[in-house]
Amino acid sequence: MGAEDKRLGQENVAEVQAGNREWWTRQTMSYDWKVQAETEKFSFDWYDDIDRRFVSGARLFAHDAIPFDKIIPFQQLEGKPVLEIGCGMGLHAELMTRAGAAVTAIDISQTSVDATRRRLELKGLSASVLQMDACELAFPDESFDFVWSWGVIHHSARTGLVIKEIHRVLKPGGETRAMVYNLEGMAAYTTITRDYLFGFWRGKTLDQCLWSRSDGYMARYYTKDILSDVFRIFFDDVSAETYGQDADAIPLPGYFRRPILRFISGPKLRRMANLRGSSLFVRRRPLLSHPRICQIDEAILLSPYFPLQPSSSLSYSSCPLARGKRKCGTAEQATSSSMTPKSGYRLSDSGFCVRGLQAPAAFLSSVNGDDALL
Repeated sequence: MGAEDKRLGQENVAEVQAGNREWWTRQTMSYDWKVQAETEKFSFDWYDDIDRRFVSGARLFAHDAIPFDKIIPFQQLEGKPVLEIGCGMGLHAELMTRAGAAVTAIDISQTSVDATRRRLELKGLSASVLQMDACELAFPDESFDFVWSWGVIHHSARTGLVIKEIHRVLKPGGETRAMVYNLEGMAAYTTITRDYLFGFWRGKTLDQCLWSRSDGYMARYYTKDILSDVFRIFFDDVSAETYGQDADAIPLPGYFRRPILRFISGPKLRRMANLRGSSLFVRRRPLLSHPRICQIDEAILLSPYFPLQPSSSLSYSSCPLARGKRKCGTAEQATSSSMTPKSGYRLSDSGFCVRGLQAPAAFLSSVNGDDALL
């Protein structure tokens, strides 16, 4: 990945998108840049290997009972048309398909399209996987209930147009969630202090310094305020959060960082990493037709729609929407059969949440794994 493979800054939009397509066709998003997977590429074992790397890297912010269930609303996706922009090697497409969603996954790279199709074929799953530029989504208006994108739209030559297209294909009340790179995160800060402060005097721009250190042909970086402002052109009720990895908490090479991690508690490491994380996660929440008021440690919050069995009477409920126990009201407003999904979260007779969506054993075993391969 040399500087000659990166955007220089003089290219027009068409040239940038051509560069993006060529870069991602040659470089797979398989998280094996430092330590190559020893298994045959695109085999069942190869997918398990790269999935463990991906899941481990996201363990400080993304997982509860199954991989990525803190940031992907699996329990709300059953039977819903879902679009993923930038499927990469296909793990998120697989997980959303397992949750019962009608998934359409797109990618600018034919390599990624082929890899995702192969993954689904090996796992016995079915989804529509297409090569497509997100600047020109070939779908009718209001086609999807949920649009997901992880670390993709900031690589586009026209990120604003991609967001406009997301708005166009979302149904009224639909939701979008996306991750982009954080200009105020540790990775960008390291590049600025290491490269830009000296490169500035040699005619280097900040963008060129960031591009040279990022994956992809190019990548834009955003602050929370700028990212939220761009999304608010098309959406209301926008929020942005910072997520990070071990390296964001302790910005040292892995052979120095790993011994230090043994002396830092899990909660403290999560706080440190997510305070200065390199990822910004933006979501547009839909308006809630059936909100519930719940009391958590004397504080009142408006919780998202939480499916309940009809006529359940609640006292304490343990669930992934809040840590610890929480005191709730009754479920009289949740008696409509249309609000009770076949899978996802529900209340058992004892009043405790049970989960209908199960994770593959390989994923569960890797959530608490180390980051030796990252």
